[in-house]
Amino acid sequence: MRRIGSLILAGIFLAGCGTVSPQVATRRWISTTSFTTAFHNLHDDLDRTVSYLRRPRRDTLELRTLCRVVSLDLHKLNDTLPSPDAQANELLAGGLDRLSRGTALCSAATGESSPAPLLREFRSAYGGIYFGALRMWSVAGLADQSR
Repeated sequence: MRRIGSLILAGIFLAGCGTVSPQVATRRWISTTSFTTAFHNLHDDLDRTVSYLRRPRRDTLELRTLCRVVSLDLHKLNDTLPSPDAQANELLAGGLDRLSRGTALCSAATGESSPAPLLREFRSAYGGIYFGALRMWSVAGLADQSR
């Protein structure tokens, strides 16, 4: 009986040796996937596109180019997933999905299209992406890296 108890304790002890904390796992994941760089690229290009949409006059070709750049950025950020944190994954996936729909609408828009629906989609999408990123940095024990 004593021997079985010793084996169980040894098994529990050894099982704990190979575990990594969520903070360490997430921090490693962030650095190996370049998540923060992908987030910044998406943020900057989305900001540029939103600024362009707010102009009174827009060129269809330039608008569609900006939308395609945002689409490429969202795919690059999506390629970093999944992360070690399920809640951050859910927030990011929801935001990226919404942004995908927004970029599809944007790519079909013309210079004369109303920017209001696109701005709503982008704002909502970015919210999910931003809060997912905040969650990621928080789990990793990092300060807000959004700037």
